[in-house]
Formats: sequence, structure tokens, C-alpha cells
Amino acid sequence: PDRVMQGGRRRGAVALVHERANPNMSSMPKRAGFTLIELLIVIVIIGVLATFAMQVFWRAKDRGLEASLQSDLRAAAAHQEVYFERNHSYAGTPAELPQFETSPGVQLQITYAEFDGWAGITTSDQLPHKRCGLLVGAAPSGVGGPAITNGIVTCGP
Repeated sequence: PDRVMQGGRRRGAVALVHERANPNMSSMPKRAGFTLIELLIVIVIIGVLATFAMQVFWRAKDRGLEASLQSDLRAAAAHQEVYFERNHSYAGTPAELPQFETSPGVQLQITYAEFDGWAGITTSDQLPHKRCGLLVGAAPSGVGGPAITNGIVTCGP
């Protein structure tokens, strides 16, 4: 008596009770897609993940630009030594350094150049809050931007 024959198959008591509790169950349409709420939740999750990914990307880009600033100062130091061997003084502008070119978007400013030392600062328009400096020889502190130790490229605000 607890089982009802339907389409030649016997149905259990649990299915029968469930059908009695939901008499409209057989007339409910089956969903063919996602609800608006489900789609909005997915969009929000993708947006949050994209935000985190962009932050990581921008930090990596900034580190790459800072590496370019440091690299250009080291290259300028090598070119300055070649210039010094030929002229017995250091170049006062980057244009005086033979075959020296900065990386794209990097500017080098030689802030001190005498026979006993030189100092320079590199900056980039793409990284306005950062600059790197280098002191060489007897260049006084303060003329090399954030550099305070002779011969060490230092970056800072």
C-alpha cells in the first residue's frame, strides 16, 4: 500500500512522501541555465581575482623599472671610468659619455663631476616616486640623491 506503480516501476515510500509534500513538483519547469544571482556572483569573484592580479602585475612592473634605473647607473659608471682614462676628469653630462644610452624611459642626470669623483641620479616618468643615485670617488653626500655610500647604487623616494 505504501508503494505506487508508475510507468511499470515501483516507487518507494520516501519518493511518495516527498511528492505529497510538494504536489506541484512534477509541474515545476526544469532550469536550463544560471540565475542572475549566480552570474553576478561569478562576475564579482572574477573582478576580485583580477584586482589582485593587477596589483601583482604593477608591483612587478615597478621592480623592473627600478632595475633599469640601477642598471643605467652602473653602465654610466663603467662609461665614466673609460672617459676618465682618456680625459683625466669625469664627464659632466651623459652626452659626453661615448656610446652610452639610457634604457627607454630612463633619464640620467650627472649632478657632480670633478677630477676626484662624480655623482648621478636616474629617474623615470613611469616611476615618479622613485629615483636611484650613485656616488663615486670624492663626490659629496647629498648630490647623489638617495645614495649615501660611495660606489653603491641606492634607490629611494
